[in-house]
Amino acid sequence: MCASLIKTLFAEAPSQLTILWRSGKQTKVNVAEYLDTPGYEKLREAAFFVSAVVEEWGHGVEWADDGIGIDADSLYRLGKEQSGAADTNTRVTSQPSLTNTTPRQSSCQ
Repeated sequence: MCASLIKTLFAEAPSQLTILWRSGKQTKVNVAEYLDTPGYEKLREAAFFVSAVVEEWGHGVEWADDGIGIDADSLYRLGKEQSGAADTNTRVTSQPSLTNTTPRQSSCQ
């Protein structure tokens, strides 16, 4: 899935990640909820937090010194929730139409 592969990122303490996805979309994600999670405490250190890098192949963000990381799918969902784009109350009431079965080429490079 192209939307949840990370191309580049910028980390800003205390807990803000600006992510450019391979799809071309940019998302700001506040990861403050991770700072009190066991194993992620070191992210509270500003100098450590801003050392974030994109994991190999774009599948997440990692902080290399301690093996701390957050997967791209979690960051994508969290970003959608924080921007109000995720509607967690929507339920599908009918089956989607399968009339357009033309294969599409992937734009992920």
